[in-house]
Parts: sequence; structure tokens; C-alpha cells
Amino acid sequence: MEKIERSIRRTCLILVKRPVEEALFESNMDFTILQPATFIQNIDNIWSVIKETQKVFLAYSKYSKMNNVDYRDVAEIIAIAFTEERLNSGTFELSPAGTYNQIELDSMMDAVLNTEITVEEISFEKFAKSIGSKDDFVVNGLKNMFNHYDQYGLHGGNSLILETILGRKPTSLQEFLSDLEKNVISTGSTTRYAVTIGYL
Repeated sequence: MEKIERSIRRTCLILVKRPVEEALFESNMDFTILQPATFIQNIDNIWSVIKETQKVFLAYSKYSKMNNVDYRDVAEIIAIAFTEERLNSGTFELSPAGTYNQIELDSMMDAVLNTEITVEEISFEKFAKSIGSKDDFVVNGLKNMFNHYDQYGLHGGNSLILETILGRKPTSLQEFLSDLEKNVISTGSTTRYAVTIGYL
């Protein structure tokens, strides 16, 4: 348990959120806390680059298992939280079924694009240089997060809560990638080493 706690504390983005949640718990306000998995829409940022280069550049291990949620599903639940009372005073982890490493995700891209996508691991320094941020908090936060992903991935994969609130099956990775290629989801960024690589 101590090892898990230390790992969580290394991820400063989580530490930023925790005091906000504690303040809500201690207040007399109505609240709903949503804790989504990593947004699969991060791929949107570099979809054109993936198609052009047939590569995905990753700043942590390609074998790390990740859990990814479609933020269209999350947006639907946010709308429910604002317009209904059934989620009041609750904390909900929004996770679809399954965890996948980048190699497995590349195989799904292969099927959608009808070509072979490969993954190339890059150093964090190369990634940091590509995003051009001079904010030490952002850079150090990303570095800690990527180190965590490299060692532990981002586990999850139980879709019970997400499916129950939505009243349907969550959007799968295959469905998302198909929508992305059909331009159902807008693309625009041409950043080669996008924050997608970090799965923020």
C-alpha cells in the first residue's frame, strides 16, 4: 500500500485535484465528482501525423497498459450531472472495459487505416523539447506522469459505472478510431510529438 501511495503522490496532477475534492466534501454544496480514465481523443491531436508517417512516438514504454475513455461519453455524463439529481453527492470513476498497450492500439489503427502502424519510443527530453513549454510545473508534472505510466501504466477497465450511468455500452476504441477516420471527430493539430503521446 505504501508503494502505491508513493506512486500516486509522484503524479502532481492528481495532487492538484485532491484538495478541490476535499473542499467539496467539506462544503454544503451539491456536487458530482467525475474521475475519467485517459481521454482517447488525445489521438485526435496527431492523427494526421500518424497517417503521414505511419508511426506513433511514445515517451514511455509501449508495453504499458492504459485505459482510455471517449470524452463524448464523459460529456454525456456531465450533461446528466448538470440537468438531473441522480448523480448528486457521488464520486464516479468513468472507465470503459479493457486496458491496452500501444502495440495493441496500433493493431486497431492498422485495421482502420489498412496499413501497418509502428510505435517508436522516444526520450522524455525529446518530447519536452517538441512541446516547447517553459513552465517547470507543466514539464515536471508530465515527467512524473510519464515515469508513472512507464512503470505502472494506467489501470482500470471496469465499465460498470460508465455503462450504468449512460444506459448503454461505452464507445469502444475501435468505434472511436473508425469515427476519427470518417471525420466524425475533428482533427487539426500537426504536432509531431503531441501530448497524445503522454495520454493526458
